[in-house]
Amino acid sequence: MLRSKRHALFLYTLTVLASLLTVLTWTAASAQDASPPDSSKEIPQEEEEVGPPPDVMAPPMMRPGQVPPAYDRKKYDWVRLTSGEWLKGDLLSMRNDKLQFDSDEMDELEFDWEDIAELRSSRNYTYVLNNRTTLIGTALITDKEVLISINGEDRVLERAELMSIVPAGERERDRWDGKMSLGFAFRRGNTSQTDLTYQFFVRRRDALTRVRLDLNGAVGEVDGEQTVNNHRTTFKVDLFVSPRFYITPLSLILYHDKFTNIDIQSTPSAGIGYHAVKRKKMEMDLELAGGYQYTRFISVEQGEDQEQRSGSILPTIRIETDPLKDVDLDLLYQAGITVPEPENTTMHGEVILSIEITKIFDLDVSWIWDRVQSPQPNEDGTIPEQDDVKLTVGIGIDF
Repeated sequence: MLRSKRHALFLYTLTVLASLLTVLTWTAASAQDASPPDSSKEIPQEEEEVGPPPDVMAPPMMRPGQVPPAYDRKKYDWVRLTSGEWLKGDLLSMRNDKLQFDSDEMDELEFDWEDIAELRSSRNYTYVLNNRTTLIGTALITDKEVLISINGEDRVLERAELMSIVPAGERERDRWDGKMSLGFAFRRGNTSQTDLTYQFFVRRRDALTRVRLDLNGAVGEVDGEQTVNNHRTTFKVDLFVSPRFYITPLSLILYHDKFTNIDIQSTPSAGIGYHAVKRKKMEMDLELAGGYQYTRFISVEQGEDQEQRSGSILPTIRIETDPLKDVDLDLLYQAGITVPEPENTTMHGEVILSIEITKIFDLDVSWIWDRVQSPQPNEDGTIPEQDDVKLTVGIGIDF
């Protein structure tokens, strides 16, 4: 009993610390992002000219003996890496500090934005600024400045003001991406066992919004008797108000777990988010939301209410890392702190390791944890376990 109380105290402490970290980081960062840069300010004409008109686009300073690539507005875009290498091809997009480029010789490539020393666009693209305004035109981008030509008029900005680049006529399907992962386990002999686990997400992103749908679950049986049956669905809409801050006007979590006596648990909420860390190989989002939690139990003891309703506070920490080439590691922790009765708090955690096998297929290893702090007893008086943990290995398909 004492050990159980210590375990519960540790989990509550973890949840409270996560909430405090979210609030403190958001408060400290609000002063930095409260006044976005004024992208409408142009460099006065009397100052030194940043660069020639886009039709000329003279190359940057080059070492003796080097010959710059020929500029052709009708055929190619050009990028120069910080290593000095030039690539020609088609610019696909720049989002989240990642540049996607279709090389004429090496097919589609992805670069960190900080590794791009220069970009010359030969066609019109949409340039999204930090203050959410957009400009459409051709451009010359150097390590410090962006020169955009719009119907013959030049606009000069600091490179730090540029948030993303998308094709001017971007197709709807170009805004979508996703992944599906399936894992199977079969055993026959003295014991017959069958398990199926799945994970799926689909996401739509544009200059101002991000919409994401996540599903994961598991079904399993041993000797014909079901031993696992749980499913989680999360739908979320984010609206970006600055490169760091976003608001979440709608989030919905649906959860079912037969063996923790939860028939359906629904948690709609709204909140705010902040990019606390945004580095080359790591990103971390902190989120804080408030909502409503409704739970219907599969069975209850005589005289107990089969439905439960309460307010809910949802602190979330989400970390995405690229520790090695072709290896991704994603972590998620989310608590649903019920108010005014915190003993009904729920928690959810994910650790997902993806190893790229081919351009489309990944090997996915996932650890998923769900906890119900005070499980509702079944009608026969048995109390479900507080923790539900699954470790899965499957093949993922990116699309």
